[in-house]
Amino acid sequence: MLIWPTKRVDEVLDYQIDWTDRLDGEEIVARSATAVARGGIAEIERGTAVTGAVQTVWLKGGRQGVGFIDVTVTTPSGRVHEEAVQITIAR
Repeated sequence: MLIWPTKRVDEVLDYQIDWTDRLDGEEIVARSATAVARGGIAEIERGTAVTGAVQTVWLKGGRQGVGFIDVTVTTPSGRVHEEAVQITIAR
């Protein structure tokens, strides 16, 4: 599980995942990020974007506590890579 740096409730911040080591030379053709309903959850602000093998997720808001984001990418051959990410939301 990845752990992203702490985000304050009022901040809108971008976080990244570099999938290079897991893609085995393939590209990303689909991506998603979903806030998991437990703890100090943050909202997905603008969906996600991909540049090469790096996926960017924008987060806003949240409640104080620990939240989780499920991040997924798909390759042209149908491989699906998923990562659970933990983020602490502070006041």
